[in-house]
Amino acid sequence: MRLQNGDYDMKVFRHCHLRWLLLGFVTSAGCTLLKQDMVPEPKINLAAHSASRGVIIDQMGGDQHGVLVASDASGGPQFLLQTAGTTIAAFWMSRSTTVVRRGADTTSPAIGQVDAIWEEQAIRFTLKPAAGGSFSTSLFKRISGGASPAALGQPAVSLLDLRGSYRTEVVDTAGKFAGWMGVEVDTRWGPAHVYTGMLPEEIDGPLAVAVVARLDAALNAVENNADNPYLGN
Repeated sequence: MRLQNGDYDMKVFRHCHLRWLLLGFVTSAGCTLLKQDMVPEPKINLAAHSASRGVIIDQMGGDQHGVLVASDASGGPQFLLQTAGTTIAAFWMSRSTTVVRRGADTTSPAIGQVDAIWEEQAIRFTLKPAAGGSFSTSLFKRISGGASPAALGQPAVSLLDLRGSYRTEVVDTAGKFAGWMGVEVDTRWGPAHVYTGMLPEEIDGPLAVAVVARLDAALNAVENNADNPYLGN
């Protein structure tokens, strides 16, 4: 499964001797094959993928990594972000709001808050770091694959319909472009959901993981209500 969205686009142009004849030059028969340089893989500082034990955070906040797991604490956070068995963030998730703290106690220092906003049955987010300011995403719109659903969160008739790539832009309070996030959905094998992004320092870490957690839950809900063509195979 692809963990980064760095697809290579190799374009090949053939220039035949006929072109040179039209320009007034006489050349021998044959063609010249010119190959464009490969497009470099986009730089990212967030990478994650779904797994049976939770969401694996392959990269965040520089070189950090970890795993997002469900919490079994009664009355506590719903999810914990752990690195090497140590909790570095906890997530209290309500219907539309996720409060992120540095530990699984309500007295732990706040990291920030992430609000989920639904438009046309699709999801977008506002991220509010505790230090101040805010960032917003647009809808996660489809950029490859089929035609429907057009954005993440919208219902799908079949799991096959969900396959594809989705992307959103991140803007700051002034509406200035600040980064992007991408999601790949492939229901055939391996991790079904792969998340990547290039985010500003203020939200590159647990706040970005909070977005991933909410996105993963939304995708799971859509998949649970879609037809599964693989049953019985």
